Amino acid sequence: MLENINTEELLGQSAYRILLNALSFPSKFHELTPDISLLALFSSLIDRHSDVFVEDDVLSEHELRLLGAKIGPETSASFLLLKGENPTQKKWLPKRGSLVDPHMGATVFICFSETTLNSIEYHCQGPGIKGEQVVFYPVETQSWIEQRESWVTELPMGVDVVFVWPRQIIALPRYVKLNQAN
Repeated sequence: MLENINTEELLGQSAYRILLNALSFPSKFHELTPDISLLALFSSLIDRHSDVFVEDDVLSEHELRLLGAKIGPETSASFLLLKGENPTQKKWLPKRGSLVDPHMGATVFICFSETTLNSIEYHCQGPGIKGEQVVFYPVETQSWIEQRESWVTELPMGVDVVFVWPRQIIALPRYVKLNQAN
């Protein structure tokens, strides 16, 4: 019976469960197991009907083929996979949905190759967060968080953001409010 278990399906389910927990309990770090790759995490949400934008060098050509999604421009993609390093070089414009269809806003994965020890204090509140929570995010997220603020100014429209490091993720759905501590 155990020989019929598909390990790829189990990895996909594990990646999806971690991502779902991160979105349900936002602002917290969620650990990734060593066997869950960026590709497994990203592909747990998409299928061949998904419109995806992948910034250069985030995934290899082989991984893009495995993804099997429709690759398109950032402004119409439902899912974006971006490099976390050097975010100020470009102001991204992911789709934010509409008042009639706010759920059509994009989910943006921002991927970092490593985390720094320096952090910035933020105060978070919103669905999935009890009261106001003080969190410390790595300094490399600061300019992305500033950019995110421009993506979530017209609720219910907006963008969900997932920060990804090699062994952990943080999700910030559009309804989560972040204020940098003074």
